Amino acid sequence: METLQKELEEIVQQLFEPQEALLWIVVNRFKQSGVELTEGQKSVIRKRFADGDFESLKIELTEEQEVHLKLGSDTGEFILHLGDEDVDEYLNIVSKAIERVFEEFHSEDFSHEMLETFKDLAPENLSDDAHRNQAYQRIIQKKWGKALTLLEILLSVCLEAGTSFNESYHQQVVGEIDFVFEALVRIHARGCQVAAEILVLLRHGFAEGAYSRWRTLHELNVTANFIAKHGAKVAERYLLHRHITDFKDAKSYQEHCFKLGWEPIPVMELDELRRVHDDLLNIYGKSFGNRIGWAVEALGIENPNFSEIEKHVDLEHTRPFYNLANLNVHANSKSIQYRLSSPPGEETVLPAGPSHFGLDEPGQATAWTINQLTGALLLLKPNLDRLAFLNTTILLVREIYLAFNSAAQLEDQ
Repeated sequence: METLQKELEEIVQQLFEPQEALLWIVVNRFKQSGVELTEGQKSVIRKRFADGDFESLKIELTEEQEVHLKLGSDTGEFILHLGDEDVDEYLNIVSKAIERVFEEFHSEDFSHEMLETFKDLAPENLSDDAHRNQAYQRIIQKKWGKALTLLEILLSVCLEAGTSFNESYHQQVVGEIDFVFEALVRIHARGCQVAAEILVLLRHGFAEGAYSRWRTLHELNVTANFIAKHGAKVAERYLLHRHITDFKDAKSYQEHCFKLGWEPIPVMELDELRRVHDDLLNIYGKSFGNRIGWAVEALGIENPNFSEIEKHVDLEHTRPFYNLANLNVHANSKSIQYRLSSPPGEETVLPAGPSHFGLDEPGQATAWTINQLTGALLLLKPNLDRLAFLNTTILLVREIYLAFNSAAQLEDQ
């Protein structure tokens, strides 16, 4: 990636070497007198300058050159007087040469040539990448395979349980408006999708990516438990709050669409979004427009943050893990220095791809969280089958914890 920069530096260095500068000035002065020096003569001059001889310079001229120079018969010498104007002219030429180099490197033709080079090299490079990734996956399977398989079993049965609950309970509420069911079944579906994403990331050695997705899963779980605790009123506000977000997103889009080269939202459409937004604020109060405005009344806090909801459902003890997951979402300085995927005791290693280290924490957190989220959904309508299911999945979560712990201990040996 540094080829062009090195090439430019070599050109600049060559142009600014004293012997090259002086050679150009001498050659140029001869040109102004109608004489073109030969390569042999240039070599002699270059050598003299390279040896540090700048005081006097004698060049053996050809008869034709002497005629052009009209050398006097008395001395037979052609004397050059070099001044500041010669140096200025040389620097001007160098400046233009560098500009031409920059123009060539930044030209569209050059970029197209480089793009074709990328494509030509791609089969070999991508093949090498694929072999390295396959090697990582073999190591991951050997070390973490048992834990990951158990986690996959849990995700599968949680998805199946949510699907079954949705199908059976949905038939009972046809024609009714059950805001709690509507909110939780949607949250659970998204939670299952996020958990599946986490599993893919873990199997491919991306601990930080898995932890960042767990952050989303945790937020879904906390929100689901909060809604389940407070019932229909909070669930309705939660579902309606999307209109607040719709209007804010539309305003942001409208502000930047022209710079992005996109079409603006039609005025009537934007006005309708504003009308719905304003109607909701009139109904639920100005604080409903806050980021978590749907929880304001239940919490009794004008502008709550997410940690308040965690406390309300007795999940504040997960805050340290949430903060750790945030490192993999945001760009603070700790996020680039503390990496789960770094080899133990070698924090100076900079992971830039898959790694077989650090899969235990996001894996364990995912197991616990998806199980609790599934419980929040199933316990809306508990029965013996659903209670038995949850008792069984608790055992499975424990097995997953132990399997990840065992694999992590192998790392430290």
